[in-house]
Amino acid sequence: MDVIDTLAKKLKTDATIELKTDEYEYFLWTRILFAHKKATFQETKHCLDLHNSDIKEENYITTVFEKRWVSEGKKVFLLQYRKK
Repeated sequence: MDVIDTLAKKLKTDATIELKTDEYEYFLWTRILFAHKKATFQETKHCLDLHNSDIKEENYITTVFEKRWVSEGKKVFLLQYRKK
């Protein structure tokens, strides 16, 4: 059982998972993992540069790490999924 299977067991229907990272490879890897779970999770949002996007105002919670990444000029990648 992997992390996504555990999330599927623990989360209620329509629960949302949001992941933000400054690592493009991690963003892609996570997206591939969730793609293998299409029956359980639906991608509802993805963004390749959150802080320079139309959805930046929807970024309600900014983490300490995210603030650091932005101050270093790094892009913040966003993935959001809904449990079916």
